[in-house]
Order: sequence, then C-alpha cells, then structure tokens
Amino acid sequence: MQKLYLKHWVCNMQIQTFFPLTIDSTILAEINSCPMSAFRRYVQHFGSSQESTDLIAGGALAKGLEITRKAYYDEGLTSHAAIQLGMQAVIESYGDHQPKLGSNKTVDRMVSILEEYFWEYPLETDVIQPAKLADGKYGIEYSFAHELPIEHPDLPGQNLVFVGRADMLCEYAGKLWVSDEKTTSQITADWAKQWETRGQFTAYCWGLRKAGIPVAGAYLRGIGIYKTQTKFVETVTNRSEWECENWYRQMLRTVRLFAENYRFWKLAQDTNRSKEMKHPGIWFTQAFNESCFKYFRPCAFQDSCKTINSEGLLAMNMQQNIWLPHLHKRVPLEQFLEELNPTT
Repeated sequence: MQKLYLKHWVCNMQIQTFFPLTIDSTILAEINSCPMSAFRRYVQHFGSSQESTDLIAGGALAKGLEITRKAYYDEGLTSHAAIQLGMQAVIESYGDHQPKLGSNKTVDRMVSILEEYFWEYPLETDVIQPAKLADGKYGIEYSFAHELPIEHPDLPGQNLVFVGRADMLCEYAGKLWVSDEKTTSQITADWAKQWETRGQFTAYCWGLRKAGIPVAGAYLRGIGIYKTQTKFVETVTNRSEWECENWYRQMLRTVRLFAENYRFWKLAQDTNRSKEMKHPGIWFTQAFNESCFKYFRPCAFQDSCKTINSEGLLAMNMQQNIWLPHLHKRVPLEQFLEELNPTT
C-alpha cells in the first residue's frame, strides 16, 4: 500500500513560496483553524482569481464608513455631504464585482445599508465619538505594527511584524475603545457572546496598549443583512492585562511553530529526503473538521485535501498572488519574488 501511495504521489512540482511579511489576526486565526489551509493561502499564496461577495461587500461598507467619518470629523463637512461621499466610496470600493444571483449584498444594498447605519447612529448624536489624537486628527482607521522576536524564515536578519488596523478609536463612558462593525446574515440572542474571547480584539488591545493607547476593550456593532430589512445591535467587551499577556504568549508560540515547520519543509525540498517528507502534509496538519466547511461554503482547498496530486491540482486551478499590506494590493507572487531578488 505504501509503495502504491508513493508511486502515484506527484510532489516534484516547484511551487514558489514566501512566508508572509506580516502577521495579523486573520492569518493567526487561519493557522489555529487549519495549518494546511494557512500554508496554502499565506505561504504558497494560492487563491481564487475572484474574491467572495462577503469580502467585497464588507470591505466596501467599511470604506464607506471610513470616508464618511473622515469627511465629517476631520474635514468638517455636514453629515449629509459626508454620507454622500461615503456612499460614493462604497460604490467605488465594490467595483465591478458581480455577486451571485439572489445575494443580499449587492452594491445597491450596501449603499443603502451605509445610509441606514447613519440613520440608526446619527453622526451628530452618536454615543461613541472618535478619539482625537495628538496630531489633531481623529482615530479613524488606526493602525499599529510591532516587531516580534521571531526571525522571518525567508529573510535572514529580519524579524516578523504583527500588525492590526482598527476601524476607529472611540470614546465611550469615559474610556477609550476599539470600535468595529460586523456584518452578518443573522443576529441571534447570543450574538454578543462570540466576541468575549475573540482573538482579533485581544490583539487590538495588546497592540494599541503597546503603542501607548490605553483602550479598555472593543465596542462592537452588528449589522444584520436580511432579505427585506437591516437590523442593528451593539455590545462592549473588555480585555484585562492578563488576557492580553496570555494572548501574546500563545500568539508567539503559534507563529514560531508555524515558521519552524516551514523551515523544515524548505529543508526537505533541498535535501535527499523521501517524497513523503517533501510534501507539506507532513509539516502542516489538516483540520478534517468543521473548518473544512465554514460560512456555508467549503474551504477553497477542500479538493486538494482529497487527492495525492494536491500540488498539481492547485497549480492548475488557482493563482499565486501575494498581499502587500504596505501597498494595500495583491501582486503575482512570481513578480514579487523577481523584484525581491532581481539577480536570481
């Protein structure tokens, strides 16, 4: 059986890889959910040529909220004028994406939701207001970046960096909070409970406190997008110092192990090891659980986990594009590596 298995295991393909330049909550959650999926998505940089409607629509709404708030608070426009700019930003961010027939998240619906949001939470009277920073600007779309004590496995001498980007730093009840909006298809009675230990907001609190901003926790608003209506809900979730320190220790352990496994995998490619040792499945475990089917759709790499020819299947059906956070865009991985090493 083992000989038959190796006979048909095609793993000699030279698929390019590059460890992510930065680590964030999304990558960390993927590693914890399924290391193999994280390897495919963030090291081999495989992905579909078209992003999902959920990501497109959510990003467009977030851009609309950002532009509206900056226009109102930083530029001093009227709420009406600011919202008009925000609606235009939703349209531009959504672009020419074509959602599936019957989707609740069309461009027109997302524009309408932005307008409904500011009916529900008027700029002039909202209980949360953006915090004013030392430079006189308001804390809208506030970012942080902190170097980790872990060397980048592809760039000797350069350490990994943990980054985060909060929708807004706001003032509420005499304290500073991270504000964030979450779209959902359904708001349940337990909606607020899912955020109590969510690493994304622990990471924000850790990162902002390290930057000298003493946030108490996160102020969250849920936006329920239903067929014929939009529902809103809100909650706060606190983070203690111990929670942040505990998250930080576990984050370092997770990232360090992921990077070390990648080093072992690279070493296997360059040495006379068995084909089995060269396959990423030896170094990056596959979840084989509910992670294979999330948000009402299968994992993008589900088919590759069902075949011994996984590398070939991925190379035929997916593109390799790397996300560059400092440029806020994706570029072909091959192009990025050529620019990184122009003499090779």
